Amino acid sequence: MKYRNDVTILVTIIFAVTQMRVIAIKTYKIYTDWFFKNHLSPHVDIEEKYVIPVLGHEHELVKKVLSEHRRLKRLFEDTYGVSKNLSLIEEELEAHIRFEERTLFKEIQNIASPEVLEKIMEKHDGIDSEFIRQMVKMNSGSKP
Repeated sequence: MKYRNDVTILVTIIFAVTQMRVIAIKTYKIYTDWFFKNHLSPHVDIEEKYVIPVLGHEHELVKKVLSEHRRLKRLFEDTYGVSKNLSLIEEELEAHIRFEERTLFKEIQNIASPEVLEKIMEKHDGIDSEFIRQMVKMNSGSKP
């Protein structure tokens, strides 16, 4: 009888932990949906409208960044496999940001005029504006 009670307690604990995990995942999903809508999506829209055209849509770096944007959008919008997707979002978003900062933006900085970089900064309206401000200074010969 004691064994049966121990198993019942264990099953009850596992069920409670599982329920807490489901609630936590739902909470994370609510937050990531909000983050995607209010921060990431506007950021991507600005990049695709003002930053990407500097290199042109046929540039290999642009093809890569657009592919990553589509992949991230699918991960954020997918309602199945949320737990797995949250982990993938973390990994892929971090890699995407590193790629943009270390490769894409450096290429744009080499090509774009200070005026174009200034226009990008204006359009960003606070989104990554400090990073773009540094690009403008570096491209115009000023020290950041």
